[in-house]
Amino acid sequence: MKKNLVFNFISCSDIVLQKTFPYYIGKIHDMSASIVYRQDAGSLHLPAEHKGVKLIPLKFRSNGECFSFRGEWYFFWYFFKHAKEIDVLIRHHYSYQTAIIGWLYKWRNPHGIFHIFCDGYGVWQSLLRDETKLSIRIKNWFIRQILNKAGEIADKVSIELLDIYQFLQKQKPFLKTPEKLILMRWGIDEEVIEASGMQEIPVAQKENLIISVGRHGSKQKNTELLLEALKKVDLSKGGGYEVVFIGAIETIECDFQATIDAFFDENPHLKDKVRFIGAIYDKPTYFDWFNRAKIFVHTAVYESYGIVIGEAFRFNNYIISTDTGCAKELIAEGMGEIVENNADDLSRRLQRVIDGETDIPSIYREKKINNRSISWENEVLKLGAF
Repeated sequence: MKKNLVFNFISCSDIVLQKTFPYYIGKIHDMSASIVYRQDAGSLHLPAEHKGVKLIPLKFRSNGECFSFRGEWYFFWYFFKHAKEIDVLIRHHYSYQTAIIGWLYKWRNPHGIFHIFCDGYGVWQSLLRDETKLSIRIKNWFIRQILNKAGEIADKVSIELLDIYQFLQKQKPFLKTPEKLILMRWGIDEEVIEASGMQEIPVAQKENLIISVGRHGSKQKNTELLLEALKKVDLSKGGGYEVVFIGAIETIECDFQATIDAFFDENPHLKDKVRFIGAIYDKPTYFDWFNRAKIFVHTAVYESYGIVIGEAFRFNNYIISTDTGCAKELIAEGMGEIVENNADDLSRRLQRVIDGETDIPSIYREKKINNRSISWENEVLKLGAF
């Protein structure tokens, strides 16, 4: 009988289903995989199974938000009740709730394997908070005790970013058992690319296309920075460039459509060169934009990892990004540069690439880039045996 792998993703959606991490672990280690998630209005339409991974929705009796005790208490009960049926439990995020779930699971099933799969942003933020106030120092002390306990309970802890991985290596639970801490990046689903029949476009043959992907208008994604920079960039140079914004337009944090309208009113010469095309949920169609694009611009203020940066790396885009998430690491392995969080710097760097001063084909020829290094197959193998 196959081992039973359960991945606890707090909430589930069509986008989450494209993140096929549990599928690849099940495939590589020949395990039966499931996702246990909190059912909400956005997940009522989901199927019972996706790529052989069973979807198990829990109907929460709470109005609490995710990442809170009120919003996740039902997970505690579920994993306490079903612990003995689960051979491998993977919980997303390094948090208080994760520590409790791990403790309940290992109490009920001491021989089960508990894996914390995390980007590390939450622990990173909390442990580096300003400690000049006594109240903050006391709070951070309690945070460390809880997170250290979670690290001790876990059999494996994977982290996506190198700097956070190096930080955690020095923490108490990993000094004792350094082998349980694993640097594993968010992978690319190569099966989707292969199944689509997509032919990878050589760097020298890519279109004069600049893309930016995200939830445009959110404070985190900082799309305004690129719009300000585009006012200073001559897109007609270098044979002429087009800019395409991919992703939903924010309506909750702000009315970003009004910002877009104002941008085109002030810059009518860019109406034929700059487009917002909305979100793309069909993965081959989505990947095709990266395949065609020459330049990928990312202006986020912060990221936990930055999955879109990995997608740009996979398709050999020249990445111009703020210093967030995996940008610095993947630029070092691929092509691109880190930009300051201001429009003048971004516009200068963009113009150099458009004008050909930054010669992308030459850079690509000189670097031995393995753009398939972050496939899910490669990343999951880092976890070792289960």
